[in-house]
Amino acid sequence: MPVGRPFPHVVVIGAGIVGAATAFFLSRAGAKVTVLDAQTPSAGATGASDGAVSVASKRPGVMMQLARQARDLYAQLVREDVLTDQFHTRPTYLFARSDLEVAVIAAQQRDLDSQGEATLWLDRAMLMRRAPGLGASVLAGLKVPKDGHAIGYQITHRLLSCANVVPLRHTPALDLVLSGNRVIGVETAGGRILADTVIEQIAVITVDAQENRLQLQSKPVARLPELIQQAQPAAQVVHVAPDRARARARVGAMNGAA
Repeated sequence: MPVGRPFPHVVVIGAGIVGAATAFFLSRAGAKVTVLDAQTPSAGATGASDGAVSVASKRPGVMMQLARQARDLYAQLVREDVLTDQFHTRPTYLFARSDLEVAVIAAQQRDLDSQGEATLWLDRAMLMRRAPGLGASVLAGLKVPKDGHAIGYQITHRLLSCANVVPLRHTPALDLVLSGNRVIGVETAGGRILADTVIEQIAVITVDAQENRLQLQSKPVARLPELIQQAQPAAQVVHVAPDRARARARVGAMNGAA
């Protein structure tokens, strides 16, 4: 940041784990952050998540890369005493109950091994020694030891606390505030909130299997799509995908921000 330039004010729309992570890293970098949510923190997908931080089921390519990077980031934040007692390394097990399923998890092991991921093949005898109650139908298993677990709402709370951010609950973003072709804030039922940058956190990631690339589909708030069209190309609205929150929380033109 240039010497003498004040720290920017960033409005983050969405107080789930993505919004909390964005607020945390922006705050750590020196930005002033305001987080608002139409409901309450972790009221959406974050609160419904089972907490698995897993590479075990991923195929080589974009999704496996994202999963491994996310898992590594959790471990890094534990080392930095940010997520102490919040993220726990634990293995993932894949079980096979037919010859076809044995072939499937054997192929998955080859894929994981090709990416340098640690695995352990477990035949029936080994499984029975580890878990005698599995039953007669289980033929084999695959252990992926470096996976982990984190409860989404707990991570969200910890990141917001570390960022010293108290989210504005029940505060949906109704409109963008424009000055010419630039976004300068958001309209809420409680009034206008001005900012240097607005980051919309409500997003869905899909994968184009043929091209092995991510596609980001925004789930916009109120009239955001219409206003974004009016504001191109200089709108300061950033769409952030969950596993790219740290890298993508930046000002950008809408045509390139996703």
